[in-house]
This record gives sequence, structure tokens and C-alpha cells, in this order.
Amino acid sequence: MATPLSGKDGTVKIATTAVALITHWTLEKSVNTDRFADNESAGYKRTIAGVRHARGTVRGKLDTAAASTILEGTSSVVLDLYVNATEFYRVTSIMSNFKVGEVDINDGPAIPFEATFESTGSFAEPTWV
Repeated sequence: MATPLSGKDGTVKIATTAVALITHWTLEKSVNTDRFADNESAGYKRTIAGVRHARGTVRGKLDTAAASTILEGTSSVVLDLYVNATEFYRVTSIMSNFKVGEVDINDGPAIPFEATFESTGSFAEPTWV
């Protein structure tokens, strides 16, 4: 019987360093496809797979020691997106957007951030995939 995974031990790392105070992350993998009919497809469309791509988001609480220096910029980084304490997706990526959330002066909660990344090379699956 399958065992569902809990995200409670999830994190995002570059090398062995955790990236800021992460609360959520997402990953969307895709492949470009080409659909066509030809003289041998008997009136049906064929689909072939092309180039693979991944993108996602990292959300957390703003940490002056980490977030601004490694979550935005034009150089690529290798993100390890942990689904639990040991299993992770590895994505060579560029941060394409960095957004600081609402700064609530009235109540003073932690300031959220969200960063968007896009793959710029290969990506690897966890061992259980």
C-alpha cells in the first residue's frame, strides 16, 4: 500500500545550505510537444515529445541573511527541492522574479516573499520516482 508523503520536512537548498525560511515550494515539469497528422496516421494526430522544461515558486519569510543574495539575479543556481528529509528534485535554474509581500506595520508579522524560478538545464527526480 502506498504511503503519502508529508511536506513537514520539506526545504530548499543550494548545495548544503538551506535557502531562507521556506514555507512552501512548487515545481511544474513540462515538455514541449508537436502534434501533427501525416499520410500514415489514418486521420489521427500524432504527438511527439520535444524539449523538457521546469518552473516553480519558492515562498517563505524574508530573511536578510539569505533571501536577497541567492533568490534573485541572473546567474544560475542548482536548487534542491526537498519533499522530505532525504528525497529531492534537483533543478538548475534562474530566479526570474522576486516579490516581497505585504509589510504589516500595524501588527508586525513576518514579511513574506515569493520567488519564481525557471530551469536552465537539466533536472533530476527523487530516487522514488
